[in-house]
Amino acid sequence: MKSFKRFYIKRVNDLRKEKQVFQEKDMMKTLSKSACVPEVLCTCADQSYLGILLNCCLCCSLASILNAPLSESSARFYAASVVVALEELHRRSILYRGVSADILMLDRSGYLQIVDFRFAKKLEGERTYTICGIADSLPPEIVLGRGHGFTADWWALGVLIYFMLQSDMPFGSWRESELEPFGKIAKGRLIIPSAFSVEVGDLITKLLVVDENTRLGATGADAVKEHPWFDDIDWKQIADGTSRVPQEISNRIDIYVETLQQDLTVPPSILTEDPADMTTPEWIKDW
Repeated sequence: MKSFKRFYIKRVNDLRKEKQVFQEKDMMKTLSKSACVPEVLCTCADQSYLGILLNCCLCCSLASILNAPLSESSARFYAASVVVALEELHRRSILYRGVSADILMLDRSGYLQIVDFRFAKKLEGERTYTICGIADSLPPEIVLGRGHGFTADWWALGVLIYFMLQSDMPFGSWRESELEPFGKIAKGRLIIPSAFSVEVGDLITKLLVVDENTRLGATGADAVKEHPWFDDIDWKQIADGTSRVPQEISNRIDIYVETLQQDLTVPPSILTEDPADMTTPEWIKDW
């Protein structure tokens, strides 16, 4: 089965994101069939949408199955998948800035698929000063406006692991208070729940270090892969997409799909296009 990633042309126009969607398409084609990135089969466009056809069956976001905390073995499976993906992206000088349960996608089998590159950037120098990314996952260097590099992605991994195990953010959420979490992030005020194993608590603590130069991952992905929490991981199988998906994850995806099918029994509303919006803009001719 295939999946179709779409961009609504009117929304792209309204937000003036023409350059961004082209960059995202080009990045996906460059990374096609990389670790955790599906193969791009083709691109297409009509009067309403730009499309990218992917050789995978996308099911849901990671957040969709996190209605309750995951076991450490299941969280480890996804954390390891993110590690191999970041390793490849950073090797290609790409800063991802999208390590978040809301952005990371799962296919029907439960494997991680990275298909959203809206925040990604080819990092030509050591740092970038653009403030962007998922608010809950921003590292101190972005919050404080000091510029950031690849270590920002490793901070976000620490946030993700904590969230998968706790169903809560380590520094609180901007959805509840816009400023309080940023203050805690800047100071690195982290409390590890007692239910966490010693190994994962140590990993999260080392990923969520305020000083990016001493943060785990600052010297590359190998330092993260060598952490004791990942001792049981077969990194080649993770990269090849042949590692066994934990049963807990398969069960949660089955429940999600069943619920989704029940929801689809309600006929969808039909949107009526404004004829003025159907004019094909000149900029899509090179899609």
